[in-house]
Amino acid sequence: MVIVLTSVLFAAPASSDTSAQPSGDAGAASPTTLPSETLVTLERSADGSLSTSTIEIDGDLQGLATLSGRDILAIEDEVTFTLFAEDPHRASQWALDRTTFEAASTSLAGESAVIAVLDTGIRGTHEDLAGVLLPGADFVDGSGSGLVPDHFHGSHVAGIVAAASNNGRGITGAGPALRILPVRVLNGSGSGSSADVANGIIWATDNGADVINLSLGATSNSLVVEGAIDYAVGQGVVVVAAAGNSGNVGNPTMYPAALPNVVSVAAVDTDDNRAYFSAYGTWVDITAPGVNVLSLHNGNDSSYAYANGTSMAAPYVAAAAGLLTAADPSLTVTEIRNLLQATAEDLGAPGKDNDHGYGLVDPAAALSAIGTSPDGGVEPPATAGYSFVTNFGRVISQGIGSGSGSLVGTQLAQPIVSATATPSGNGYWLVASDGGIFSFGDAQYLGSTGAIALTQPIVGMASTPTGNGYWLTASDGGIFTFGEAAFYGSTGAITLNQPIVSMSMTPTLGGYWLTASDGGVFSFGDARYAGSAAGQMQPGEYVVAMIDPEFA
Repeated sequence: MVIVLTSVLFAAPASSDTSAQPSGDAGAASPTTLPSETLVTLERSADGSLSTSTIEIDGDLQGLATLSGRDILAIEDEVTFTLFAEDPHRASQWALDRTTFEAASTSLAGESAVIAVLDTGIRGTHEDLAGVLLPGADFVDGSGSGLVPDHFHGSHVAGIVAAASNNGRGITGAGPALRILPVRVLNGSGSGSSADVANGIIWATDNGADVINLSLGATSNSLVVEGAIDYAVGQGVVVVAAAGNSGNVGNPTMYPAALPNVVSVAAVDTDDNRAYFSAYGTWVDITAPGVNVLSLHNGNDSSYAYANGTSMAAPYVAAAAGLLTAADPSLTVTEIRNLLQATAEDLGAPGKDNDHGYGLVDPAAALSAIGTSPDGGVEPPATAGYSFVTNFGRVISQGIGSGSGSLVGTQLAQPIVSATATPSGNGYWLVASDGGIFSFGDAQYLGSTGAIALTQPIVGMASTPTGNGYWLTASDGGIFTFGEAAFYGSTGAITLNQPIVSMSMTPTLGGYWLTASDGGVFSFGDARYAGSAAGQMQPGEYVVAMIDPEFA
């Protein structure tokens, strides 16, 4: 589970008068002393009814002549009225000051969308959720509407998404016009089974959810939950998940955030830096505020709390996806994801990086970008350059970037056969046929097979999401792992008809395919076998690589 790190309970706010009050006196003023050119009148007609009107006057008050013969009860400068219902804790919500949610919400004319919060349950009687909640479900106890407030986490997440605005109470939600579908899948300790989470996803999909927020996770993937997510996405539901809070304790890959069909959200602090606890990696898509975030607490109906976590960042992105759906219900999941990524405010290293993904969520920019490409969405920023690596270890860069180094002038014992970029794109490894590793930029040297007598030469390599490990594969399919790279199996002990020529990782990097020159395919870990090209080669034809697999 992805859980907050701190919480500080707020005292209940003092009650406020929510009626509208004038900002100035409403009494009649003498026309001869009025400085304004716009006047408002209150007059009584012959039948006794009242009406108001505005008149424009010039410098010598000639416009007042139009009042002759009319029963004027009052005349005054135009007075501006404001609500006395401002949310008392709004000033403490730095996350809304840093982002564009209020501008985005204002730009919508009352349209709404449904955000399913799969969590610990929500305090349905909280003062800041009046009119926000829809009938939900409880998969922990097997009955109920998801409103068992036995942990503050679910209420906190719901408040971030859609706490009522300008009601004189508490805070302002990121999308106050959005509606929350409560789905309880975690118990009072903040944990839940994959069966409950999957059932919650399926139920939310079948019961009107436009977006599903998953501020929860595990270090191993659940195929059951993955299947439920694939079902939801197939039905047009955007699935958003917190990236996890273990960035400072080993940074394990977290699921479901790392799944390809999920929008993975990391957290930033008030200085736009990756929060010290936030997970990071190639699988992070976008970021949002996740430090000192103020929202609802479950202690009572008027309690609030600060909390830290990617659990707090994810609902901001879920709210942004909801605003896009509200603005244009015809948008597909892919279009919404593209809009969020393409319009995110770039943070950290230029372009997509491991700490921030595509950058800080910017809902106002995303709304403005709707329809700016033929398919209704916006393609994510494309890489504007690439490099070639020669067998001499020379790096020839095209477009943006000039490379991080090369082996020009180095006497190599064996030719370079493959190269892999680091997750940040700010470095790369070159590997020779004997498995010798050369690292440049932010690539770390973690070991090699350069001093090992190999039965077959190395033909390819791949790196882990963090860059803290890599795999090497030989032409016989032997696999060598370094750093945090996990061994999932090999063909090293199998007699092959043709040599292995390529290695392709799954999107989760929890498995890989090995491809032989005759098109034979061998799958390991979570790589799924989908057939081979064996027997389909023309005379003289052979396979040289597998294109990165796609998932439906």
